[in-house]
Amino acid sequence: MSNSIDSSFRNYTKYNYIYGQSLSRVDQPFRYDHSAGIGSGALIPWDAKSTKPVTLRVVWAVVYDEKANKEQADSNSYDPYTNPDSPAGTAWCEAIVTIEQPYPPDPREIVFELFPDGTMKAHVPARSDKPEAEKSPPDYDKSASLPAGKYCLKEIPNPMYGLPKPKHYE
Repeated sequence: MSNSIDSSFRNYTKYNYIYGQSLSRVDQPFRYDHSAGIGSGALIPWDAKSTKPVTLRVVWAVVYDEKANKEQADSNSYDPYTNPDSPAGTAWCEAIVTIEQPYPPDPREIVFELFPDGTMKAHVPARSDKPEAEKSPPDYDKSASLPAGKYCLKEIPNPMYGLPKPKHYE
């Protein structure tokens, strides 16, 4: 029986602004979905009785230069649907994550964690666990991080380029 569970995204990097999270099963064609991000509250189809690990493709954007990004946004000079490049001060990233078994019988959410070294992990905590939002974030100040000028392990082109604009988009 398949149902949906919540998702959350934990960012342990030095970049405060991470946005545009989207995902798909790795065995299906990826198509960026601007309406189905994995920020707080996004529901993900889930089958707790699955006998195979679940592997997902996750896409997100890192704003590494907030000033340049804000200046471009304020000028309204960038349309992500017609421009193949990333916005100023931004890098689009992709990771493949596998959620290993065993899965808890009562899943509450999938937690995606982005680490300073560019790796991403995902896990499904049991309902009996302390809710992830109440846990203290790990201290990664002294851990390995990506080299200067690199914002993720796999940078990709703008995933919104060429998609139809959402009806509310102006």
